[in-house]
Amino acid sequence: MICTGFGHRYLPDNLQTTLDQTILALIRSHNVNIFYTGGMGDFDREFAAAVCRARRTYPEVQLILVRPYPNKTMLFHQEVYDRLYTRVIIPKAVAGLHYKAAIPARNRWMVEQADVVLSGVYKDSGGAYKTLCYAKQIGKPIVNVIKKEPKRELE
Repeated sequence: MICTGFGHRYLPDNLQTTLDQTILALIRSHNVNIFYTGGMGDFDREFAAAVCRARRTYPEVQLILVRPYPNKTMLFHQEVYDRLYTRVIIPKAVAGLHYKAAIPARNRWMVEQADVVLSGVYKDSGGAYKTLCYAKQIGKPIVNVIKKEPKRELE
C-alpha cells in the first residue's frame, strides 16, 4: 500500500512524535510499505525523517521522493538523495510542464497513486490545502496529524 504525505511549508508544531506513531501504525496495521513525499517544505522534511526512523525497524519500507522537475541539487548532491530516499522519480504526467503547473500536477498524481493520504494541513489556503481538497474529492482516506484543522470545510 502507498501513503502520500502533504502539508504546509511551515509547521505550527513539532510533529515528530505524532508522525512517528502514525507512520508506524500505517505500516503495522494497514500494510503501508511505500511512502511518497514531495520534499519541498517543513512538513515534507518531518514526514521523510519519520519514515527514515521507521525504516530502521522495517527496512523493506520505501521512501520515494516525487519531484515535479529536475533540479541542480539532485545533480550535485546525489549522495544525499541516495542516503535518504529509496528512489527519486519525476512522473511522466508532469514532465515538460511549466514549473508553476508542475507542482500541483505532481501533487494530484501523488494523491491518485496513494491508498491513504497523511495530512499536515492546518490552513485553508495554499497548494497543500488544494491537494487535500482533491484527495477528499476523489475519496481517498485522509489521516490528519495536526490538531488545528482548516477553518473552512474542505471543498
